Amino acid sequence: MDFFLISMPESFYEERSYVAGVIFKEFLGLGNRIQASPELTDSYIISMGGKRIVITDDFFCRYSEPDGYLGMDGIPKSVRYLSNSFLAGKDTPVFFGGEHLTKNEKEIVCGIDIFSMVFFMLTRWEECVIGDRDYLLRFPAEASLAFKSDFLHRPVVNEWIAMLANMMRFLWPGLVISPRERYGVVFTHDIDLMSKPVALREFAKDILKRKSLSAFSKRLGYLFAAGNPYDVFDYFMDVSEKHNTTSRFYFMTGHQVPYRDGEPYNGKPIYRRALQRIKERGHVTGFHPSLNTYNDAGLFLAQKNQLEMDCGTAIVEGRQHALRFELPLTWRIWEGAGMRVDGTLGYSSREGFRCGTGNSFPVFDVVERRQLQLREQPLVVMDTTLHVNRRLSVEASGDVFRHYMETGKRYDMPVTLLFHNLLHDTIDWQGWGSLYSELFE
Repeated sequence: MDFFLISMPESFYEERSYVAGVIFKEFLGLGNRIQASPELTDSYIISMGGKRIVITDDFFCRYSEPDGYLGMDGIPKSVRYLSNSFLAGKDTPVFFGGEHLTKNEKEIVCGIDIFSMVFFMLTRWEECVIGDRDYLLRFPAEASLAFKSDFLHRPVVNEWIAMLANMMRFLWPGLVISPRERYGVVFTHDIDLMSKPVALREFAKDILKRKSLSAFSKRLGYLFAAGNPYDVFDYFMDVSEKHNTTSRFYFMTGHQVPYRDGEPYNGKPIYRRALQRIKERGHVTGFHPSLNTYNDAGLFLAQKNQLEMDCGTAIVEGRQHALRFELPLTWRIWEGAGMRVDGTLGYSSREGFRCGTGNSFPVFDVVERRQLQLREQPLVVMDTTLHVNRRLSVEASGDVFRHYMETGKRYDMPVTLLFHNLLHDTIDWQGWGSLYSELFE
């Protein structure tokens, strides 16, 4: 394995060494040693065999450790779109550093601060300092730099690291880069509802809200038919197995907030049956903690323990209900409860790359300034984002899914998708069963 020395300034060593380690271990798969160098103040140096890449530090060098960088003054005021011979695409977003670039056979000097931009996106530290919140106290997509500067749809972390990889190949021809993850669809399913949608409340909505006799008639069919449109567990697993992968089902055990925390399905036969079938077929059972767990460690742990009792196995991954999340508290709660993979970080209102990538990565607590054991598997596209929140047609929704899967292929990057177990409900999700079949079968 090739061995690179990564030298960096002594200040903010925890932050700098974290991001350098993630880039080299996770995204590049290259052997490396990281060292703090008192001679460096405003640059990083990547060296091996008498050749080196010098990367400008345009962020951390502005701050002293006692004061820190978590303030509005650190949020970029503008984004430039640059092109150079090492960038894979045109007009790549850059917000720390400049376009200065020189190269010869021994050295490349790059003015784009790749390390600080990757750190900004992966740690989501802007969410600690920007006060905007939506009705569920979530950080909204519309407040993010990525949305405001129109690059939420781009895996910019992968773009920047691809530029670094190209620079390294230029200096070290034949270099073999072996990322930890490759392209693939990560099929996830949050389970909020399991019983047939035949409550009196739903019949009333058909008449009073939907004003649809057709919906009322279809619901009568659900009432008297033997099948349940929400019982699609075997179907999801069938499709995943065709792709030589697994389905990941995230179940709730807490339903404190009526009509917001799904339905209390945990004592019903369909729940027990689903847990058993998932286990028998070798797929993944995960945790979908309820609405008020995002800042309540005790409630989170109690619900997780209940799920483990129900399924008879350890639970180590999942996603917050309604994507409710508070940085860095929610990550701390997950780690404290023994969780290993969180899949919450996508936006409810918009699809795209909240963390700048589809790759999973170890998370960093910017307040306590330490890397956690927890990994984030960012959510890229959620069905309710397109169908409910953005009210896109089935056809337009299909185009969105295809776009992000093609983007994943282009950057050899996993793409995590969320489909609830609702797509065979022909009242509220007409056409979605056919779309899923078309996309994946």
